[in-house]
Amino acid sequence: MAAAGDDNVNIVIVLTARALNPDLVIVARASHPSAEPKLLRAGATHVISPYRIGGRRMATQLVNPRVTDFLDRVLHAGDLAVWIEETVVGPQGLAGRTFGEAAIPDKTGVNLLAVVRGGNGPMLTHPASTDRLDAGDVLIAFGTRDQLGKLAALAGGASG
Repeated sequence: MAAAGDDNVNIVIVLTARALNPDLVIVARASHPSAEPKLLRAGATHVISPYRIGGRRMATQLVNPRVTDFLDRVLHAGDLAVWIEETVVGPQGLAGRTFGEAAIPDKTGVNLLAVVRGGNGPMLTHPASTDRLDAGDVLIAFGTRDQLGKLAALAGGASG
């Protein structure tokens, strides 16, 4: 994680980390919009702009205040009995099955929110029952710890 208050320092941190480990997941902070493409070119996997996120959050709070409050509690407070997590589809789990065959909500009780193809490809929010799951797809689900554990076991991969 490169989270210094100076974009140039973060670029050097990213360059150094990427040189040390080409497979490392690197999250970098960008204070200015012009730094985002530079950090990506330097090797950051993800770039976070606190100002952009803050602006989006403020706008969303005006339009959907209860939704943002709910998401804050689910994602950060930990005082609810439900969580949002991601689970990777493993080759020995759901890979090769259709969503209809997998019957994820029926077998686990989770609410499937989205599927990210290959872990970093397109995001499907309403997959058809005939769409096939592939190893490496990431399932983003909402549920209790027990339900999410069932999903991880069913998927045959890693959970987040």
